[in-house]
Amino acid sequence: IGVFAEVDAAPEGVEENFVQSEVDNAKRLLDAIGVKLSVSPTLTDTVSRGDFLNALVACFQLDSIKTAQETCFYDVNQGDAYSSAVVVGLELGIVSEGTFFRPSAPVTYTEAVKMVVAALGYNADAAANGGWPSGYLIMADRLKLNSSGRNADGLLNVGQFYEMMGNMLEADIRVVSAFVNRNARLVARYQEKSNILTLFYEWEKVSGVIDGNEFTRL
Repeated sequence: IGVFAEVDAAPEGVEENFVQSEVDNAKRLLDAIGVKLSVSPTLTDTVSRGDFLNALVACFQLDSIKTAQETCFYDVNQGDAYSSAVVVGLELGIVSEGTFFRPSAPVTYTEAVKMVVAALGYNADAAANGGWPSGYLIMADRLKLNSSGRNADGLLNVGQFYEMMGNMLEADIRVVSAFVNRNARLVARYQEKSNILTLFYEWEKVSGVIDGNEFTRL
């Protein structure tokens, strides 16, 4: 059973609630796969849009991509700390084109949900369920991405950030396995039970009691 952490008062607009045990589990998981984060150690602090996108791209092992490509945003220049992540985000449909990205601005809960749902391949599903923002929130519920202190109208805090990242790593990701002809239309079939950990890190989740390994019995 999760226990809600006792925290100092959060900034206005920031939801305070998060489950400490889920935050700790997500931290350990992100550390185990080698994702380095640039967020505050204070769980009630906000997360910037740039830091959130950097972390998201890193989970997909795309943070090593360095690009000289310019973006459409006036406030993201080539060589900036967030420029490569923004280029990747635009290419993959994680972020939408616009005039300003505002990398230093706090990311809202709904903006974070949109980026995660899009990264997992569910943009079309979100559009079919009403688009921005309701369709993305619906898909986040279905994918069990939402953190415990969900506040669709507020800012994402660091505790919720960890919860969302942890949930994302184990959420189903859209991977096309085949196309079939159905009523004269091509329909995509998707792999079942594929997630970031299985596809990018070749991890498998097992349950049960470990009583030995290849060297010894316990």
